[in-house]
Amino acid sequence: MSMTNTTDRDSPKQAASTDTAPVLLHTYRVARVEKVQAPDGSEGVDWRRYVLESGRSIITGQRRGSPEAVLAYAVECTERLNARGRKGESSWSPRSKKPAAL
Repeated sequence: MSMTNTTDRDSPKQAASTDTAPVLLHTYRVARVEKVQAPDGSEGVDWRRYVLESGRSIITGQRRGSPEAVLAYAVECTERLNARGRKGESSWSPRSKKPAAL
Protein backbone atom coordinates (compact mmCIF):
# COMPACT_ATOMS: atom_id res chain seq x y z
CA MET A 1 0.00 0.00 0.00
CA SER A 2 1.42 3.37 -0.97
CA MET A 3 0.55 6.74 0.47
CA THR A 4 0.64 9.99 -1.42
CA ASN A 5 1.88 13.11 0.28
CA THR A 6 0.14 16.37 -0.52
CA THR A 7 2.01 19.61 -0.77
CA ASP A 8 0.97 23.22 -0.39
CA ARG A 9 0.58 23.30 -4.17
CA ASP A 10 -2.10 20.60 -3.99
CA SER A 11 -4.25 22.29 -1.39
CA PRO A 12 -5.85 25.76 -1.37
CA LYS A 13 -4.91 26.07 2.29
CA GLN A 14 -1.75 25.38 4.19
CA ALA A 15 -1.68 24.32 7.81
CA ALA A 16 0.34 26.47 10.18
CA SER A 17 0.67 23.61 12.67
CA THR A 18 -1.35 20.67 13.90
CA ASP A 19 -2.91 22.58 16.79
CA THR A 20 -3.96 25.75 14.94
CA ALA A 21 -6.53 26.49 12.26
CA PRO A 22 -5.47 26.43 8.60
CA VAL A 23 -4.16 29.65 7.10
CA LEU A 24 -5.80 30.91 3.93
CA LEU A 25 -3.55 31.53 0.96
CA HIS A 26 -5.93 34.22 -0.31
CA THR A 27 -8.12 36.41 1.83
CA TYR A 28 -10.77 38.82 0.65
CA ARG A 29 -10.12 42.55 0.77
CA VAL A 30 -12.08 45.61 -0.30
CA ALA A 31 -10.61 46.66 -3.64
CA ARG A 32 -12.76 49.76 -4.18
CA VAL A 33 -16.03 51.56 -3.53
CA GLU A 34 -17.29 53.80 -6.31
CA LYS A 35 -20.35 55.91 -7.06
CA VAL A 36 -22.78 54.41 -9.62
CA GLN A 37 -26.19 55.14 -11.11
CA ALA A 38 -29.20 53.73 -9.29
CA PRO A 39 -30.10 50.21 -10.44
CA ASP A 40 -33.14 49.94 -12.73
CA GLY A 41 -36.33 50.46 -10.76
CA SER A 42 -34.51 52.00 -7.79
CA GLU A 43 -34.57 55.58 -6.62
CA GLY A 44 -31.93 57.79 -5.12
CA VAL A 45 -28.60 59.21 -6.14
CA ASP A 46 -26.44 57.80 -3.37
CA TRP A 47 -25.70 54.34 -4.81
CA ARG A 48 -22.23 52.78 -4.60
CA ARG A 49 -20.62 49.66 -6.07
CA TYR A 50 -18.20 47.76 -3.87
CA VAL A 51 -15.64 45.28 -5.16
CA LEU A 52 -14.14 42.51 -3.01
CA GLU A 53 -11.11 40.61 -4.30
CA SER A 54 -9.25 37.45 -3.33
CA GLY A 55 -6.72 36.16 -5.80
CA ARG A 56 -8.68 35.66 -9.01
CA SER A 57 -12.07 35.75 -7.24
CA ILE A 58 -14.01 39.00 -7.49
CA ILE A 59 -17.31 39.81 -5.80
CA THR A 60 -19.21 42.97 -6.71
CA GLY A 61 -22.31 44.39 -5.11
CA GLN A 62 -24.32 47.58 -4.99
CA ARG A 63 -25.64 49.33 -1.93
CA ARG A 64 -27.28 52.64 -1.22
CA GLY A 65 -25.57 54.91 1.28
CA SER A 66 -22.69 57.23 2.00
CA PRO A 67 -19.20 56.19 0.91
CA GLU A 68 -18.31 55.53 4.56
CA ALA A 69 -21.42 53.38 5.20
CA VAL A 70 -20.91 51.30 2.07
CA LEU A 71 -17.21 50.85 2.87
CA ALA A 72 -18.10 49.68 6.40
CA TYR A 73 -20.58 47.18 4.92
CA ALA A 74 -17.98 45.90 2.43
CA VAL A 75 -15.39 45.48 5.21
CA GLU A 76 -17.95 43.49 7.24
CA CYS A 77 -18.56 41.25 4.20
CA THR A 78 -14.82 40.55 3.84
CA GLU A 79 -14.54 39.74 7.54
CA ARG A 80 -17.38 37.23 7.29
CA LEU A 81 -15.99 35.63 4.13
CA ASN A 82 -12.52 35.36 5.64
CA ALA A 83 -13.89 33.92 8.91
CA ARG A 84 -15.71 31.22 6.95
CA GLY A 85 -12.50 30.43 5.11
CA ARG A 86 -10.56 30.05 8.36
CA LYS A 87 -13.13 27.51 9.56
CA GLY A 88 -12.55 25.47 6.41
CA GLU A 89 -16.12 25.91 5.17
CA SER A 90 -16.82 26.32 1.49
CA SER A 91 -18.99 29.21 0.41
CA TRP A 92 -20.38 26.90 -2.27
CA SER A 93 -21.55 24.03 -0.07
CA PRO A 94 -24.68 23.91 2.09
CA ARG A 95 -24.26 24.86 5.73
CA SER A 96 -26.14 21.85 7.03
CA LYS A 97 -26.88 18.37 5.85
CA LYS A 98 -30.27 17.81 4.28
CA PRO A 99 -32.37 14.99 5.68
CA ALA A 100 -32.36 11.81 3.62
CA ALA A 101 -35.23 11.47 1.17
CA LEU A 102 -37.83 8.89 2.13
